[in-house]
Amino acid sequence: MLMVTVLFKPGLAASGNAYVKFSDIYYFVDERASLTAEEVKNLPPESWSRSRREVPNFGFVSNTYWFFAQASSLSPGDWLLEAGGPLLDNMEVFVYSGGKAVGHYEVGRMYPFANRELFHRKFLFPVELGEGNDLTILVRVQTTSALQVPLRLWRPSDWLQKSQHGMLLHGIFYGIIGAMALFNLLMWSILRERAYLFYVGIAISLGLFCATMSGLSYQFLWPNAPLWNAHAPAFLSFSCTIFASLFVIDAMRLRKTRPRYARVLQLVGAVAAMGLLSLPWLGPGFANVFAGFLSGVISAVVIFLILFALPMQRRYEYGFSVYAWGAVSIGVLLLVLNKFGALPQIPLTEYGLQLGVIAEAILLSAVLVRRYYSERVAKVRAEAKARDHERLARESQERLLAAQIEANEKLERRVAERTLELERAMQKVASTNETLKSMSLIDPLTGVGNRRFFDQSYRSEWRRAFREKAS
Repeated sequence: MLMVTVLFKPGLAASGNAYVKFSDIYYFVDERASLTAEEVKNLPPESWSRSRREVPNFGFVSNTYWFFAQASSLSPGDWLLEAGGPLLDNMEVFVYSGGKAVGHYEVGRMYPFANRELFHRKFLFPVELGEGNDLTILVRVQTTSALQVPLRLWRPSDWLQKSQHGMLLHGIFYGIIGAMALFNLLMWSILRERAYLFYVGIAISLGLFCATMSGLSYQFLWPNAPLWNAHAPAFLSFSCTIFASLFVIDAMRLRKTRPRYARVLQLVGAVAAMGLLSLPWLGPGFANVFAGFLSGVISAVVIFLILFALPMQRRYEYGFSVYAWGAVSIGVLLLVLNKFGALPQIPLTEYGLQLGVIAEAILLSAVLVRRYYSERVAKVRAEAKARDHERLARESQERLLAAQIEANEKLERRVAERTLELERAMQKVASTNETLKSMSLIDPLTGVGNRRFFDQSYRSEWRRAFREKAS
């Protein structure tokens, strides 16, 4: 919201008297790329064509273009000439004042960054005008990227204000992307879920892609690597496609819920990986740039259509994902239409991709947060269910133990009862045996011991007398 507010705040955009516009900009197509600046200056007027736009935009072309512009009635002093965008391969700028050459510069993304007159991501050239001098600009451009050549004159103070405005927007953008990437990297280090790591890959790839398109990465990250700078947009587009495909498969659980969609995204990621590996053979030419843009557009559209086709089922992750890829798809579409010359270079087309990336970063982070919340709720429910099962198992165990104790007590009681009955029976048997013994030794008629009693008594007395040696 802050970025949108700053972007469309009146007075901060480049308009009105913020810079001096060239009244007319003419261009000439040098099909053989063989003309010199003096030969181009001597071309007849009918060889030139007038640009219909304030910022000439011819999309992706292979020919060499010359641009011619004049400004008159300029106040004397120091000026800054802005010529061309940060992705132009080769550009020669010839500056004339009062009919004399006052500057000649060779710049472009295929040159080391140190070759520039001013340390800035855009091509800026200092111009010092005397009293009443006119200014003539002649620019030669040959590039494999989109041929967009803004030509503007700035007072240094106006340029400083405009530049601060732009850096504020970039600071907000990269601050949001960096914070989102760092947060999800920490989440991955704790949870070890791949979706967070894939999100970090998306955020870094998109952030570096936007930085490359704006020239910031060449200014601060790899100023001495022009060849890599030419490959970077396609490389980052392919890497973003790979991470995005893996993220959607994992975050939406498509392998389990929609395996057919998962296979489609795996195919998209595999094609992007093949394109990434083929970059050294493609070279820093039109095929490289076109392949990168095509990969970004196709992946964004395919992912958006797959997410849109998924049944919502009241799952917030699907809704957030649809909005996220819808936003980045719009941003990519605005960028592509601008680079192909279908849309003019205005703040919406210049910063539309950044706005879409911010919306995507926030919404995809919301998807991961929602997923973490859902998994946490599921974990809490599973723990509660496990506790219920544990409680039921404990209660069952307690009931089983109580039943076992009761059974043991019953068994002990039955054993005690049977033991008591057995003791009584034994006593009865012993009593009966005594009675029988008495009956076998005593004559029932006389009550006197019988012969058996006599024999037992005799043997007993004999043994006693023998032990005691009694006579």
